[in-house]
Amino acid sequence: MLSKKDFIFCMQKIQKDQKYLKEFIKNIGKYFDDVYIFDLGDQLLYTQIEILKIAMDDENNSWIDWYIYDNNWGNEKLEAGYGIIKPIKTINDLYRLFQEMQKNN
Repeated sequence: MLSKKDFIFCMQKIQKDQKYLKEFIKNIGKYFDDVYIFDLGDQLLYTQIEILKIAMDDENNSWIDWYIYDNNWGNEKLEAGYGIIKPIKTINDLYRLFQEMQKNN
């Protein structure tokens, strides 16, 4: 499992890349109807996520996917936990969830 500092750095990098990709798609979409690069950009982001899932031993639980896509980077304030269920609103909250998971395994 990565250190908290490294995990937060990776998650923030993915979030930033996702934001830039969305902005790029929005801007280039004004000039082109269908561009293959959109799929390529999504694949690159997904590869980053998959690597991080391996580093966090999250291949089976998919908490990272859940946080990014279902919980919309914490904006949905969905709840999760091992024992005590609480809102996962920040990357710090997500890291605490991984710590709980590690204690329970």
